[in-house]
Amino acid sequence: MNTKFLLSLFLSFTCLVAACTQPSVPSPTATATSETASPTEMPTLAPSATAEPTVAPTESVPLTATAEPAPEVTPTEEVNAMLVQNGEGQNAAWSGIGRLNASSTCTASFIVTSTDESAPAYALSNGHCIEWQANGVVTLPEYGGELVFNYFVDTQETQISVPIKSVPYSTMQGFDVAFIELDATIGELKAQGLVPLAIADTPLPVADGEVFVIGAPSSGLPQEETFLRLEHCRLAGQVNLIEFNWHFDDTYRNSCQDIFGGSSGSPLFSAEDNTIAAVINTTVEGISACYLGVPCELSADGARPNPGNSYAIPVHGLANCFNESGEFALTDDCPLPPVEQLTFDSLSPLGQPPLTWATTLTGTLPYYRYKTGSAGDVDCRSAENYSDPIALSDAPVIDDAIPAEEGFYLLCVLAGQTETIDDTWQSLDHPTVMIAEIDTTPPLLEPQVLLRDRGDAQEVNLIFDPPELSDYIFKFGAPDTIDCADEADYQRFRRIPPIIENDQLPAKLCVIAYDNAGNPTEPLEQLISADE
Repeated sequence: MNTKFLLSLFLSFTCLVAACTQPSVPSPTATATSETASPTEMPTLAPSATAEPTVAPTESVPLTATAEPAPEVTPTEEVNAMLVQNGEGQNAAWSGIGRLNASSTCTASFIVTSTDESAPAYALSNGHCIEWQANGVVTLPEYGGELVFNYFVDTQETQISVPIKSVPYSTMQGFDVAFIELDATIGELKAQGLVPLAIADTPLPVADGEVFVIGAPSSGLPQEETFLRLEHCRLAGQVNLIEFNWHFDDTYRNSCQDIFGGSSGSPLFSAEDNTIAAVINTTVEGISACYLGVPCELSADGARPNPGNSYAIPVHGLANCFNESGEFALTDDCPLPPVEQLTFDSLSPLGQPPLTWATTLTGTLPYYRYKTGSAGDVDCRSAENYSDPIALSDAPVIDDAIPAEEGFYLLCVLAGQTETIDDTWQSLDHPTVMIAEIDTTPPLLEPQVLLRDRGDAQEVNLIFDPPELSDYIFKFGAPDTIDCADEADYQRFRRIPPIIENDQLPAKLCVIAYDNAGNPTEPLEQLISADE
């Protein structure tokens, strides 16, 4: 998720509603991240400029004899990335992959859900393209937006815009998928030449498997290249991830690098056929481990980013989430999280020790069990070390202490209807998970100061770059009277730039920045003279 601009918007909003209520003392307390956020722009996907693939991409996409011919493509400046053309109908197989314009700008695919052409048409994309909710399921009976098909660079005049009718299911709980109902039937779309894509029945072989991705990025490229693009890459195993306050299970680590804003939801295919095996969901960029845009792989060594990789959510078996009428349904064979589960009513813990989980469980299920542990060590999908069932009415609050050691920790919850664990309980495959972070490391960036000459005064702007630069305190005065190391007289920066009149110059400006866990930088000292 390419996030510097979005991060600034999102965390700026968080500061306005949360961090700015902190005491205005020289050491602001840590802020917390909300379990739910609904930005107006997509959390974009963009690898860092220096990232290199971990394995060499292939040069071709061999298909089975019964599959459509390999796509004809036009190379772009990006290594191993191609613009897909369809001027002669040679790539009509990909006409059902398009630009999703809704809450977010993403890629989505028209999918095979029924042989009945009068059944409603559906598209598949990422859950984060609909709503940023760490746990649970989002269902939206009415939903605006559109999906634009025939998104080829050389046939722009033949694009087909189809309105979105509803979102029957969207989740970011372990998965990152959304099913989008279109305001059209399967037959109506096929009559316009659009080809639905089948979802794979079985998982991919992950040991160095060849794959390709087709997406419609919307940013990070010249406008003339923001159409269907194809990239060949390779798989490099499956890993569990945490990123921000989300957890993703069994993601396909891959070498795909042609990932930009709008690539989210792009279908990933095996080199063996044209069935959708996964959807691209995130990639590694930035400097703040496990934050937005820097997913961390979980292992026995903890949570660590693996630069140069992208990740895709497996979707095999999701064709089972449709009934005989071709309508979305959480059937017994549908491997998605349930709608009914308990929720956390608090923010994800983030800060310096001592810290507790301090969360209250809410919902209609009367019993739950839970466990906690360090990320990479505790397995929320294993029955090991879960508590005995607890009545929600007796103990709705989980306030266990979080270990003081710096790192990430997980709170795992399963809920059910009965006092004894039976088949009606929430499956171990889909636990409700909260992520906590103990952070005692100072910001990785120094305070950023921008002076603007107003003629008769200097305007002081302090630049935010969350999560490293999420809050500021400052003071200024005559150079011989101000000591930046002295905590006295600092004041919170309220995003209203202080003004230093010219008759107050020269002046010494002292600035301390804080990350979103409340860790301070060293004081930055800057002398402002009359000729600044």
